[in-house]
Amino acid sequence: MRQMPPVCLAAECKSGPHDQEQEQMEMHVEVQVEMQFSNGEVKIRARIHRI
Repeated sequence: MRQMPPVCLAAECKSGPHDQEQEQMEMHVEVQVEMQFSNGEVKIRARIHRI
């Protein structure tokens, strides 16, 4: 079983022009992906954590 190190992603979400207030929000998420190889099958488990 191989476990990859967690990757931190920073995504910016902007509201659409139809909104009255245009707010810019930063969302930091931690994505941890585990890959398991067994009997020719690849099992991928992904967990996303909001920081």
